[in-house]
Amino acid sequence: MSRKVGVRPVDSDVVTRPRTEAWLVYLALGGVAAVVIAFGDHRWSVWAATALQVSTGLVVVAGILRHRPARPAFWVVTAAALIAYAVAQCSWRTGDDGWETVIPFGGIDDWLLYLAFGLFTAALAICALRGQPAGNRRTDAIDGLVVVLGVSAASWHFIAEPFLAIGGLDPWHSALFWFYELFELARIALIALILMAATARGSAQRLVLTGMSLPIAGDILFTYAATTEAPIPVQWFDLLWLWGPVTIAATALHPAMAAPVRPGRPTDTVSGARLVIFVLLTAVIPIVTGLDDITGAAAPAGRTVEGAWIQMTLGVSVAILLVLRLGMLSAVAQRRSRALEEALRLQQALREQLEYRATHDPLTGLGNRAALLDALDCTLSRPVGSRGWLILLDLDGFKNVNDTFGHPVGDALLVALAREFTVAVPGAGSVARLGGDEFAIVLPEHDAPAVTRLADRILAVAARRRRIEGAVIKVSASLGLLPLDVVADTASALREADIALYAAKDAGRDRYRVGATGTAGAGVPVDSRPAAGTRIS
Repeated sequence: MSRKVGVRPVDSDVVTRPRTEAWLVYLALGGVAAVVIAFGDHRWSVWAATALQVSTGLVVVAGILRHRPARPAFWVVTAAALIAYAVAQCSWRTGDDGWETVIPFGGIDDWLLYLAFGLFTAALAICALRGQPAGNRRTDAIDGLVVVLGVSAASWHFIAEPFLAIGGLDPWHSALFWFYELFELARIALIALILMAATARGSAQRLVLTGMSLPIAGDILFTYAATTEAPIPVQWFDLLWLWGPVTIAATALHPAMAAPVRPGRPTDTVSGARLVIFVLLTAVIPIVTGLDDITGAAAPAGRTVEGAWIQMTLGVSVAILLVLRLGMLSAVAQRRSRALEEALRLQQALREQLEYRATHDPLTGLGNRAALLDALDCTLSRPVGSRGWLILLDLDGFKNVNDTFGHPVGDALLVALAREFTVAVPGAGSVARLGGDEFAIVLPEHDAPAVTRLADRILAVAARRRRIEGAVIKVSASLGLLPLDVVADTASALREADIALYAAKDAGRDRYRVGATGTAGAGVPVDSRPAAGTRIS
């Protein structure tokens, strides 16, 4: 029996429920352990905290082996980051002074923390790149820079500048301190980019972002307490540093951790999350620069002119980037407006083309039966005495032309006749092709003598000898004339004109007949058998 490699039977009662609950159990137990350790006895809590943090890295490894994600790079780097973070904090907690509150430490602790923060930053970068469409890279870079500069402005005002002034650090330790700041800013910017991405975030991603954010909050709170000497118990910092890795590790046990993060479609719009972040960052600069004046508090000791220049530079940079982003959005709006105008123009052209095709004969370009019916409806809506005439025309001998010379010659003859009929008809009249070799002419407000003269001209045009594609062609036409004042509707007009047309054919062709059911115009005899019209040969 063959065995499919990599395919495991899944029983919802046996496998799915434990997998679904394992992450929740670990999150609950790890959270309780974090609280107990953070607020417990310092003598044993140091090693308990280390054990808990090391377990988080091992749990992530177990989650990778259990769920086998298709793209495990994020989780592998995260596991390495958690173990490095556990070792770094263990070194910090067991230092000479224990629970040191001054950074940088100036020893191995700094480099261990740099390694952990670098790995966390790399993991977030992997997550951010996977969730961003390739077409959004430029806008994402600008948005990330806006986040970095905006957070830097707040961090400089409240933490960095006061800490550097109070700490009295030498250049080397100042450089070490800035490494901490850069890692914090990079992680904050990457988390912001992930939050601003257009992709839908599942439970696993939300848990990871929460876990990544908690240690950052602990770092900021720790530095702020060291800067301002605020009476914040160090246990609260440790709780955040412990709780964050536990949350990340619990995510690795979540079944959704194996779901790939697929980038959304490239978009030039600003999502709601980005808009909220932009508004908050825009408000940061004026708030932090004017907070001392608003509260009436004295500026912190050590604040320098150089610091003011840095603060101003950060604020100006954020404003410039936001204006640049606004310009990009304006360009997008203009492009979309032009595209919309072009689409509307094409739609209008298509509508006109469809309307033209619906009312015109494709061969001759004349109006078709639909156009004739519209013209008759319009004419018959006028008062009696001003309705004009309808002429139906049928070619004599056209079938012989098609049978003898072929349909291309017949089509060319129809095109030539359509053009000549249009020239012969007065400007107010309209010519239509009803199909085959049938034509119709509507003449508004013409008296009977003018109509008979026009009928003679049309007979002459139709009977003209022509040379088409080397063949000599001669046909004639039979016409049915109808005064529209004597009919009530379009159907009656077509029926009476058709009767007159076939009367002309029965009388010998190459002539016209006048049809009517009532009183006609002066000079035109009207009865059931109208007199033959003149013929010009």
